[in-house]
Amino acid sequence: MVRSDSIRMHELTFCAQVKSWCDDLFRQHPEWPFDRAEIEERGRGNNKRADLRIYDRDHQGPILSGEAKMPGPTAATVKALAAQFARAGTDGLENREVFQTPEVVQAGGLAALKTLGKPREVLMETKKRMFAA
Repeated sequence: MVRSDSIRMHELTFCAQVKSWCDDLFRQHPEWPFDRAEIEERGRGNNKRADLRIYDRDHQGPILSGEAKMPGPTAATVKALAAQFARAGTDGLENREVFQTPEVVQAGGLAALKTLGKPREVLMETKKRMFAA
């Protein structure tokens, strides 16, 4: 699939596509020890969520699990934005100078956020996730 550089894929969309590819491959190759792939599952006995899990054919549980991660500077910038929220609440993120704070600039700032899409939309998604937590 050819994509424009202006299109950024969300982590959940990416994991859903990988799940679809895996399930297709597992159906085509019954000799493989894999049964199915699942996304966004929590493990038994804990609250740790895995972005993608692959299960074995004998149904003994997941044999592979993984996380989709943002590039380092992008993740650091999102964490720096979250720190602004922790420090000053909603006003910390609503401040027009939030992208000029030393922590956000040092982490990668606007350039790092642009790897995920429009910085304003990334900031809105960050807010949504913090308020949902």
